[in-house]
Amino acid sequence: MFVDFDSEFTPTQVVSSYRLLSSPTGVVTRQAGRKYWGIALKAGGKTYYNQDGKEILSDKNHIVLLPKGARYEWTCVEQGECIVIDFNTLEEGRTIRSVEISDNSFILTAFAKLEKTMSQADAASRFESMQQLYGLLVFLAKAANKKYIPRDKRHLLSPAVDHMTGNYADP
Repeated sequence: MFVDFDSEFTPTQVVSSYRLLSSPTGVVTRQAGRKYWGIALKAGGKTYYNQDGKEILSDKNHIVLLPKGARYEWTCVEQGECIVIDFNTLEEGRTIRSVEISDNSFILTAFAKLEKTMSQADAASRFESMQQLYGLLVFLAKAANKKYIPRDKRHLLSPAVDHMTGNYADP
């Protein structure tokens, strides 16, 4: 599961959405206790997060969830734009999670919509921001739970699955 905590996890507010156009490469930056939850995607380049000796990749195909209260280090190893969405919940977390995605266009589109709504200060814009955040969280939860079967193996498994489905009621 992408989010490793109980069902009481409820985002309450989108705090910010921003772009980091470049970070110095090779410089270790420490986070002593993250103030908000964050979703980070490296639209280009690569960054590694290190938490308790575990290295977590962030690039165009690996999105990370940075928990509120988490302590970690990060190092940009390859220049490129990074997008970050900070949001608040009542709950804290501890462990950074990463999800591999094959196409980041949904994330980039949602982020662009969030940027637009965050620039407005009315109630409708706040609701739209939350809608985009929940959409991102749903996307990430589905991507994290997706069972991958390589295309070249699918043709081998299909007859067995078809047989089991067709004979399910036959003891």
